[in-house]
Amino acid sequence: MRRLLGSSLAFYIGVMLQAATLGKHVYDITGREIDIGWLGFAEFGPIAVFVFVSGSVADRFNRKYVAAIALGGEFLCAVALVLYSLTDPTAVWPFFAIGVPKVCDATPDSNAPSSFVAPMNTFS
Repeated sequence: MRRLLGSSLAFYIGVMLQAATLGKHVYDITGREIDIGWLGFAEFGPIAVFVFVSGSVADRFNRKYVAAIALGGEFLCAVALVLYSLTDPTAVWPFFAIGVPKVCDATPDSNAPSSFVAPMNTFS
């Protein structure tokens, strides 16, 4: 239980730092606050779309595999963010291209690992 909570804490701190970093990079390049709003809007789009299929994905597939795929995608987006940030970026569109899949990957792994903690019949 301690490892699950510790790894979840580290993961969510990393996700929040990535979100803040994306916004800061976009603002540093453009100097306009509205572009941070557009980034937030672009990150909300996949959530609004995938809300309709996430329940059937969680029921149809093994949650361990769904969480593993989501964490792998999150890792790839983090690596892409680091690599693009090290190139002294001048364009904003790659941050949008990194931010949107990052949200798609973070959505399933926010709830899937919580089902590993206790068996379903524990509370019935």
